[in-house]
Amino acid sequence: MHAAATIAVAFLALSAPLKFAAGFAPMIGKDGSVYLPKYSDLACEGSVIKASNVNECQAIAMENGHAYYSFLEVQKNEVLDVLENTAGHCATASSCDVRSASPGWKVYKRWLGALSSTHADLIPSDDGDPEWYCKTQVSVTLASGTKKDHRTCTSCKEGKAFMMTFHKARTGTCQDYEEAPRTVCALLNQNDGRLSLNGDDFMCTKVMLAQAKVPINMAEEVSTEFRLHIQNNVGWGLNAVNVATCELRKETVCIAGKCDSQKLARCKEICKLKAWTNPLQLESCSAAACETPVDAPAGMDYGSLACTQIAVTE
Repeated sequence: MHAAATIAVAFLALSAPLKFAAGFAPMIGKDGSVYLPKYSDLACEGSVIKASNVNECQAIAMENGHAYYSFLEVQKNEVLDVLENTAGHCATASSCDVRSASPGWKVYKRWLGALSSTHADLIPSDDGDPEWYCKTQVSVTLASGTKKDHRTCTSCKEGKAFMMTFHKARTGTCQDYEEAPRTVCALLNQNDGRLSLNGDDFMCTKVMLAQAKVPINMAEEVSTEFRLHIQNNVGWGLNAVNVATCELRKETVCIAGKCDSQKLARCKEICKLKAWTNPLQLESCSAAACETPVDAPAGMDYGSLACTQIAVTE
């Protein structure tokens, strides 16, 4: 049994089946709305009210039509062994341009992009009989008529990347990860394929296969275990260099000139370097090298480590 090999930077996408990468805890409302962690130990300016839990705080933000909410969990005084407050503190706001240092608080921002790398929403819309390239699919009414085609998938099969095309309908294409980058953009809250980036609220999705040297100079415990894992699954390439091939998906949402991104880099395989050519010559590739054995050090994800450079730089 192995753990999923994924890493994410900034906001993270999910990977079907809907598994969360380490460190990512999106809040998903009953209506499918998603808020993602934005800041820690800060709070947006706003009136503070009581909320029993973070879900209630999010519901208040949704009811108020606010894009942000700040929440402070119930705090316990470890010295006195008593609760400092019996309910959490909640503040919601339409913007978070003004923030204050607030230890223990977390700020969440509503995410209008896709829920995951494969799903538009937690429960994707589906009118049945999807085409082979979709996992679920709906018909979308456009100015040119009602369409049900490669642009109207609401979720994709494992190994494909969801790329939003019609944001109002929450549909998109299911794309293979390939060496040549592919980018698809969509206007927010519209089903219009015409896209102008001059002041419009929009989102773009980029997917590609990317390669990078596998980092092996880490903390001693991690480095020793990781080196042994690579040696057992792949061996060492030329100059002791190994190369990771990673599936990269980046989604960016821009509203009123301000953009947020979520990114997922998933290890596909690790190979030995055979020759320093362009492109690199590789050999002895192994998908198993991306997987994390159950006896690995706690919290380690070897696939994430292999894709670190790609997740940070692409």
